Amino acid sequence: MNLRTKVPLLAISILLSTTLVSGVILLFMLRVNMESEAKLRAKTFLDALAVSATEDLATGRIDSLDRMVTTLTDYDLEQLDVRFVQVLSPERRVIAHSKQFYYGRVADDEFSIEAVNADEPILRDAYQNKERILMVSRPLVTQIDDLPGIRWGTLTTALGLDRLQRMMAHSLIGIITGVVLASILSAALLISLLNTQLIKPLDNLTEAAASYGHGNLGTRAKIYGKDEISMLATTFNQMADTVENHTRNLEFQILERTHELQSANKLLADLNERLNELAITDGLTGLFNFRQFQDTIRKELVRAKRLRIPFSLLAMDVDFFKQFNDTYGHPSGDIALKKLASVMKERLRESDILCRIGGEEFSAILPGTWHEAAIGLAQELRMSLEKSELINEAGQKIPGITISIGVATFPDHADNVSDLINAADSALYLAKQRGRNQVASAANISKIQG
Repeated sequence: MNLRTKVPLLAISILLSTTLVSGVILLFMLRVNMESEAKLRAKTFLDALAVSATEDLATGRIDSLDRMVTTLTDYDLEQLDVRFVQVLSPERRVIAHSKQFYYGRVADDEFSIEAVNADEPILRDAYQNKERILMVSRPLVTQIDDLPGIRWGTLTTALGLDRLQRMMAHSLIGIITGVVLASILSAALLISLLNTQLIKPLDNLTEAAASYGHGNLGTRAKIYGKDEISMLATTFNQMADTVENHTRNLEFQILERTHELQSANKLLADLNERLNELAITDGLTGLFNFRQFQDTIRKELVRAKRLRIPFSLLAMDVDFFKQFNDTYGHPSGDIALKKLASVMKERLRESDILCRIGGEEFSAILPGTWHEAAIGLAQELRMSLEKSELINEAGQKIPGITISIGVATFPDHADNVSDLINAADSALYLAKQRGRNQVASAANISKIQG
């Protein structure tokens, strides 16, 4: 099978598959919408009927109720038709029925029993004589303000859905017809377009290449326009000119240029990789920097919303870091920050994203972590750092550092990035207010504000 056959067949197959799937989806949506509308109309019909029925029952006008019910089988709901309407007493006795011979009987069918015992309306599909029907019920209750309601009875009806099924069948025929016609027209247009824009230029280019390969160095491809195939034909012609003029030197030039290009690409790839690493990494601690933190937390929020899972944020700050620097010097401060980064990598999980926001401020993004678990991880981190020792550049022991941590969780405390960061920062500020070297929860902020 050549390209002239493969390309149109592949394109037509994709087109037919796409059109068929679209038709099936459209039919399914049509069915769901029509059934939903039918149920809504049925419920509205019963709600309207319940107003008069409740009033007649409450005032004892059974004759008026009976006259209303016996005429309802002629009522048209556009997509439905009323098969019967009945009013049941709390004891399931038929008070009124669209078919008079049911009057006074006790309704013992499953739906009537369920409807009389239910406090809310019921809608249920059923089959009667192999025909699909919709059973609907509604309690008849009067209620004044907050006083307990009086239940006078239950209104039930059966509505035929065969009209809906006929409409679905007509819609199916219309959709299939439309799909077939659209596929035929689209296929014809696609074949014509492919033949003009792709097959014919490719055939021309193939013939030119074959002729050139047999030694006809004067052969050139025809150029039809400015698309990619025309650009390819132009390149082919340029190559033919070059080969014709520089046959002896071409192989050497190609090998030399290829080697140079490979070397340049490798160097460029290495430089790009290093540049990307520097752009997202903090030079001192090796953690992600503030720029990467902003990008990562936005992506994590999108992922958490899509998968409906939580994630937590730890906002951390080294306690009295300025005094530490002033006392032991900036080199020791750098050692302390590196130590904090090392403890974070040891105590937190591989899936957690560790960042240095700036100075002595750090953050950790904990994917898939509920608030209680995040509080536990934060406490482990704080206690591990508190117990760690620091050795300065001279090999001398110096006092260790402590951190204060604020914890906030999506979606418990915020549903967007800005609010989540603010919640974690507020919890961090609370931890510092309480004396530092501790963990505070954003939930405590909510309680204090409340």
